[in-house]
Amino acid sequence: MEKISILGFLLVILCFITRDLACKGETLEGNCLRANREALLDFKNGLKDSSNNRLSSWIGGNCCQWEGIGCENNTGVVISIDLHNPYYLEEAYENWSSMNLSGEIRPSLIELKSLRSLDLSGNSFEHIPIPKFFGSLRNLQYLNLSNCGFKGAIPPTLGNLSNLQFLDLSSYESQLFVKHLEWMTNLVSLRHLKLNYVDLSMVGSHWMEVFNKLSFLTELHLQDCGLSGSISSLNSINFTSLSVISISGNSFQSKFPIWLLNLSNLVYIDVSSNKLYGQISLALGELPNLQHLDLSSNENLTGSCSQLLSGSWKKIEFLNLAINKFLGTIPTSIGNFCNLEHLDLGANTLIGSFPEFLKEIKNCSFEGPLPKLRYLDLSWNQLVGRLPERLSQLEKLTYLDLSGNKLQGPIPTSFGTFKDLNEMRLKMNELNGSLPVSFGQLSELVVLDVSYNRLTGILSEEHFSKLSKLKTLQMDENSGLVLNVSSTWVPQFQITDLGMSSCNLGPSFPTWLRSQKEVSWLDLSNASISGSIPKWFWNISFNLEDLILYDNQLQGPSFPTWLRSQNEVSWLDLSNASISGSIPKWFWNISFNLEDLILYDNQLQGILSEEHFSKLSKLKMLFMGGNSGLILNVSSTWVPPFQLTDLYMASCNLGPSFPTWLRSQNEVSWLDLSNASISGSIPKWFWNISFNLQYLNLSHNQLQGQLPNSLKFQSAYIDFSHNLFEGPIPFSIKGVYSLDLSYNKFSGPILLSKGESMLDMHHLLLSKNQITGTIPDSIGHITSLQVIDFSRNNLIGSIPYTIGNCSSLIVLDLGNNNLSGMIPKSLGQLQWLKSLHLNDNKLSGELLSSFQNLSRLELLDLSYNQLSGKVPSWIGIAFINLVILNLRSNVFFGRLPSQLSNLSSLHVLDLAHNNLMGEIPVTLFELKAMVPEYNKNIYPLYENVSNSQYEERLVVIMKGQSLEYTRTLSLVVGIDLSDNNLSGELPQEITRLFGLVVLNLSGNHISGQIPENISMLHQLLSLDLSRNKLSGSIPSSMVSLTFLSYLNLSNNNFSGKIPFIGQMTTFNELAFVGNPNLCGAPLVTKCQDEDLDKKCSVIEDKNDGGYIDQWFYLSVGLGFAMGILVPYFVLATRKSWSETYFDFVDKIVKWLLRGRATYAKDHLRSQRAVRTALWCNFLVFSLKFGVWLTTSSHVMLAEVVHSAADFANQALLAYGLSSSRRAPDAIHPLQPPTLPPLSPSTLPSCDTKTDPADGLRYPHRSRLRPTTPTQVSPALESSSPLLRPLSTHPCRNTKTDPADDLRHPHRSRRRLTTPTQFTAKILSHGNAHNPGWTGGDSILADSGTEQLEFIALSQRTGDPKYQKKVENVIIELNKTFPADGLLPIYINPHRGTSSYSTITFGAMGDSFYEYLLKVWIQGNKTADVKHYREMWETSMKGLLSLVRRTTSSSFTYICEKNGDSLHDKVIFDTKILICSTALIFDH
Repeated sequence: MEKISILGFLLVILCFITRDLACKGETLEGNCLRANREALLDFKNGLKDSSNNRLSSWIGGNCCQWEGIGCENNTGVVISIDLHNPYYLEEAYENWSSMNLSGEIRPSLIELKSLRSLDLSGNSFEHIPIPKFFGSLRNLQYLNLSNCGFKGAIPPTLGNLSNLQFLDLSSYESQLFVKHLEWMTNLVSLRHLKLNYVDLSMVGSHWMEVFNKLSFLTELHLQDCGLSGSISSLNSINFTSLSVISISGNSFQSKFPIWLLNLSNLVYIDVSSNKLYGQISLALGELPNLQHLDLSSNENLTGSCSQLLSGSWKKIEFLNLAINKFLGTIPTSIGNFCNLEHLDLGANTLIGSFPEFLKEIKNCSFEGPLPKLRYLDLSWNQLVGRLPERLSQLEKLTYLDLSGNKLQGPIPTSFGTFKDLNEMRLKMNELNGSLPVSFGQLSELVVLDVSYNRLTGILSEEHFSKLSKLKTLQMDENSGLVLNVSSTWVPQFQITDLGMSSCNLGPSFPTWLRSQKEVSWLDLSNASISGSIPKWFWNISFNLEDLILYDNQLQGPSFPTWLRSQNEVSWLDLSNASISGSIPKWFWNISFNLEDLILYDNQLQGILSEEHFSKLSKLKMLFMGGNSGLILNVSSTWVPPFQLTDLYMASCNLGPSFPTWLRSQNEVSWLDLSNASISGSIPKWFWNISFNLQYLNLSHNQLQGQLPNSLKFQSAYIDFSHNLFEGPIPFSIKGVYSLDLSYNKFSGPILLSKGESMLDMHHLLLSKNQITGTIPDSIGHITSLQVIDFSRNNLIGSIPYTIGNCSSLIVLDLGNNNLSGMIPKSLGQLQWLKSLHLNDNKLSGELLSSFQNLSRLELLDLSYNQLSGKVPSWIGIAFINLVILNLRSNVFFGRLPSQLSNLSSLHVLDLAHNNLMGEIPVTLFELKAMVPEYNKNIYPLYENVSNSQYEERLVVIMKGQSLEYTRTLSLVVGIDLSDNNLSGELPQEITRLFGLVVLNLSGNHISGQIPENISMLHQLLSLDLSRNKLSGSIPSSMVSLTFLSYLNLSNNNFSGKIPFIGQMTTFNELAFVGNPNLCGAPLVTKCQDEDLDKKCSVIEDKNDGGYIDQWFYLSVGLGFAMGILVPYFVLATRKSWSETYFDFVDKIVKWLLRGRATYAKDHLRSQRAVRTALWCNFLVFSLKFGVWLTTSSHVMLAEVVHSAADFANQALLAYGLSSSRRAPDAIHPLQPPTLPPLSPSTLPSCDTKTDPADGLRYPHRSRLRPTTPTQVSPALESSSPLLRPLSTHPCRNTKTDPADDLRHPHRSRRRLTTPTQFTAKILSHGNAHNPGWTGGDSILADSGTEQLEFIALSQRTGDPKYQKKVENVIIELNKTFPADGLLPIYINPHRGTSSYSTITFGAMGDSFYEYLLKVWIQGNKTADVKHYREMWETSMKGLLSLVRRTTSSSFTYICEKNGDSLHDKVIFDTKILICSTALIFDH
């Protein structure tokens, strides 16, 4: 009975189930409902399975066993569909495509009434909209449609899914958008919401209130959704369970939402990459569950780092505060963050030494501090001190970046013990010493960057012994590093990026590169490499994207012949490869597949015609700039077969008219035709093709006319500077990132209206135009501006208060205008400001306390205004980065604040022409940056404004004149406190500033004496202590200041005799007048004990081994006579002896020259004359050498050296004459028919002590003939005002990497402004290499001396290019030759215009006039050289205006001219007299 009852019970249950199913009309097939199965099959039929494998299991009756389908166990109804693609498209395309589903999503899914989970993420549905019927799946709890390729509006019907807990509609392709969010309030069960990359820009400003209504929400992800405005302040918080909020990558402009601090469940906060501002609350560190905090890249969030990080931060694992404005020091308490794995405090304003958090922390249960830290970034702050050895205790570290600080000392050896380290970045610090050998043990290292430090020592193979994973090695600008490895060394690594510029890798090309097959970026510039580039290098260079080899001694090869067999090459980059000559014809025949042709910055030359490009139909990128010898010669009707996207032809010759063939190029986005010899106006058709341009550089041409009223680009860099454009500035220009219109003739007011069309502009440069009116208030609407340069115009009115709204400003230059009024307080809001020029205006008032916020300021120039008040003491505290402080010519009063000594980076302090009083603080001479004797020539701002063409400048009063410095500005180290009311004694501590170049304390009431050890200021170039109350004697040690070229001690109370020896003999009486008790030369007043001094000097000379009596002079005279006359008379009277002697010398010369030239048997008289002189010189040398050995006289030693030099000169001349007798051939014809003949005997100049061959070997060296043995300072000379001086590479900016120009083609490439290159050009590669102390300018004397030398070189080689080069110099100078014929001694090598106002017939000037006459005479006085004679005659008439005669002795001399004033610096050169006499005889 019991069994029957149980069986009956089961039958009843089965009956009920059957009845229920029958009522619903559903039947089971296996474990799957038939209706569900049919719906799924219809769904499958709409899908496209690219591999036919993804849905291959969807067969049979039991759909619950199909892949991706989930069913309820009891009923068999389908509750989940999971067809997500497990692979990411960006990471593994082949795997992704094999799993990809596409097609359509059919509404049959509605039949799945019990469906709770649907995941189609990662597939590609080809831009179809999200089906609206998804809103009918009422039971859905999980919906993931992320990255499915959907497009269009998200349907509001999804709001019907009231049971939905997880919704992910993220779309990396940004194809989805939402018009409003009201429908989301119905998702009352929602816990997890992801809308990353969905366009929410249309939802309004109350979006946060909508999400606040979702009371169960725990995660909110809105990354890069286009949200803007402010984040709403919530009065009451409803989503109290929120644990994750990620709203990064939007454009919020508000303070940090303070209501987040009330959400105690928060675990994850990411508000990075927005525009949040304001101070961060300290309560953020007290959130009990916070593990991840990312505030990075907001730029304007601020707060005290030491206070903020002193919170508890109990569970923090990820902390990123980078790229903001956090201040102060890093607290030691950070070592208590025991769970911290990622710490990034980079790009803030942190100061102090390296934090002591590495000391043992007891709060962590693990050993040591920060036991879990893997990522540490403290880069781009202002940390000082040494790198601590204890840093190696962070054993789990994989990433370390300390770049861009001021860390000093050696790199600890313990840094080689990081077992897991992948990246180590220590660049741009002040580290010294050698690279530890232990670095060779970093087996996991992938990136090592120690560039821009002061490292020294030898790098051996051991340094790289275990670096098998190394991919990036950057050691640039460590000039003391020497790589010393064997020629057979094969590194274990395969490098991709290698930068070792300015390291010593030579002398030969590094052979170990032969094994590096993956190099894409290679910079070996200035690496002391010589010789030729080996052929194997071209075989491994196919992956190279950037190759930089300039500033070496490489011999430029011809065009690589290995390309001859490469018919399938589509991309070719031979930039910076030192290739010279013309491009061969065969190259154009095999280049028909080329798409990218990159040949910039070589020494290519020749004419490019239409034929050269006839087969390049696929060409898209053409980069041939920097080859000044290339000339494009095509017809005006030429239509190229290609459509270019990128064209770079800077410094090539494309003129004179605008290239008409560009009219057919409709796809150009990057165009650089700067310095391309183009003149005239820009044709109208050009603006029709310019809408695609993202980079346009037409600077340094002669373009003229007006620009269109309205222009439209696409976030473009536009550079029209240095042309002749005129008319109003087109302020209706749209889509411009950077606009440079400086150095033109634009006029009219600045009409910005509200700046609507320029809201995204970052750089606006209008300097050196004729702009009038006021600066409009609307400038404040362009908040993205980083550089504003309105200098050198005619602006009036006050500085608008709204300019403080430009919160991103780095450079503000309003100098040299007529601005008036007070400086607005709002400038104190510009916390990113690094350079502020308000000089040469009419500004008044005091320095505002709000300026204290400008902590990043590096240059402050307020000179020549009417500012008043005291010099604030807070300058020395707030401006810790200040390099230049110029408050000259204002009305400041009071005492000098002692806090100025805190300015550890200060190079220039100019407070002259004010009303300052009191003593000079002793602490002022503790300025650390003025202590080193040598300073790097770097731009302080170019690392920060790398994409702007703004150039720092400063006018410095030096040598009694105003000199403007630009590229050499950082070499200027000076203090100018002149013309104040300072008193007290001259501080002895001034001699601690060893790097001082300029010191001016004149026009004060300073007393005391000049320190005896002033000679320690070895770099001193200009010293002015005049008009004070200094007394005592002039220290004799000053004679050793060999760089000193300007001295003024006049109008003091000095006494005693002037130490008129050594360097002091270069100064005239004007340097010492007004000191009644001074005597001795150069003053007229003689000292009473002068005779006694003479006797003492004789005794001193004798003690010095230099005593010379009358017998010695007689012996020297007889020695000269015997050495010269006796051999001459013997050889002249006895012909047989003469023949024997010459035959003997001929045999020796023939033996020396064997194999080098065909030696003629019948010698010229000139050859024998030279050999006779050689013999005489040898006898004289022998005699002098014997006398020196006997007397040990210093004078005689100098004579011995002189004779040796004469002997070497004549030997070289003999060699040249002998070589010129070689047999003629095709390469070396005896006389080029196009050149006027010059006799070899006329080659030596009037100056017999100058070696003619020296000019051939080193044409860039100046010929200095100072009146005394004065050494010119290599540190300083003024660069040309208003012009960009020439660097060692035609397109290179300081502190800017040339390789960046290819990776970032929007960066401008500066080129020479004219095709004519002046005398400082090296003919082998065409780049100017002038001495650094000239500021990059050429010396006038060189323009003369090289005329004959290079003409003679053309005659010897048969190549007329040398003669043509130097003749072009005279032609260009003749175009602007002054009426008086007098040229300044410095010539700008770009334009041929004067860069310096000094005119002299002494050193650096005389040879120019002398050689004008020489070339005319030796050119046979023909019409071809007539202009030389005319220029010389004009100059000689001008010479008369420089002649002066003393009234007392009628002594006549030639003086110097500076501007309109004459200086009594006596110049007398026998060559001027001789050459002048030659013309008289010619008449």
